[in-house]
Amino acid sequence: AVAISCCLPLCLFLYRDRHAADQQQPDTAGAAASNASSALRSLASNVPFWRRAVPYAAIGGIGFSVPSAQDVLFGSSCYGAGSAWSGFDTGHTTVTNLSFILSGVLCGLCLGAVVPRRSAEGVVLALALLAALSLTALALLSTPHVAPTLPPATLFPLLAGLMALSGIGTIGFIGLALSRAVELADGVPEAYAVGAVEMLVQGFGGGLSALSASCTVGLAGCVAVQWLAVTALAAAYGCRPGRPSAGGRLAAVAGAVVGDAAPADSMRQPLAGGDAARES
Repeated sequence: AVAISCCLPLCLFLYRDRHAADQQQPDTAGAAASNASSALRSLASNVPFWRRAVPYAAIGGIGFSVPSAQDVLFGSSCYGAGSAWSGFDTGHTTVTNLSFILSGVLCGLCLGAVVPRRSAEGVVLALALLAALSLTALALLSTPHVAPTLPPATLFPLLAGLMALSGIGTIGFIGLALSRAVELADGVPEAYAVGAVEMLVQGFGGGLSALSASCTVGLAGCVAVQWLAVTALAAAYGCRPGRPSAGGRLAAVAGAVVGDAAPADSMRQPLAGGDAARES
C-alpha cells in the first residue's frame, strides 16, 4: 500500500508532456512552463480550479468511505446482544455494496458518453445534490435507533436503493468532474490537475472511512461533508466565467427598461416641436 501510494507523487514530478517537450525552445517561456515546479506553482495559484477540486475530492472520498463503512453500519457490530435486531449478514451487505459500486460505475460510463462538455458542471452539481439527499436518508435509516423499528424485508430494499443512488452521485460524477478540472487547470498538463484531485480524494477517503466506521458517528460525517461540497459547488457554479452576478443581472434588466423607454421619449420630441410650430 505504501509503494502504491508513492507512485502518484513520483508520476507528478517525473511527468513531462511529450508534445510540449518537442516544441520547447531554450530560454523561452514555453520551456519554463513545461517544468514541473512551474506547473505546480501555476496550479497552486489557480483559484477557480481549487474551488471545484476540493469539493470534487470530498465527494470522491465519500465514494470510498461508504462501501468501507457499510459492512459495520448495516451488520451486527453496532447492535448489542440484547438488541431486538442484530443487523444484516455478510450476504446482504455484499448486495448493498454491489449496488453502490455498480450503479456508480455504469452511470459514470453513460454520462461520459452523453453529457456535452458545456453541461458537465451542472450535471455534476445535480449528482452531488442527489448524493446528499440519498446519503441523508441512508444515515437516518442505518442508525441503531431507526433500523430496528422497520421489518428487515422493508429495510433491506430501502438500503439497497439508497446505496445505488448514493453510488450514482459519489462515483458516477468523477469522469465529468475530472474533465472539468482539466479545463480549469488552464494549460497545466492533465497529469498534474487530475493527480491533485486524486491525492485529495485519498486524503478525504482515508479520514472519512475511519470516521464512518464508528457506530457512534456512522454516516453523519459523510453527510456533513457532502452538504458542504454541494454548497461549495453551487457557489462556484453561480460564479463561473460568463455568468453575470445578481447585481449584473439587475443592471442589465434596468438597462433594458431604460432602453425601452428611450424610443418613446424620442418619438415625443417631434410632436412637441410640431405643436410649438403650430402655436407660433
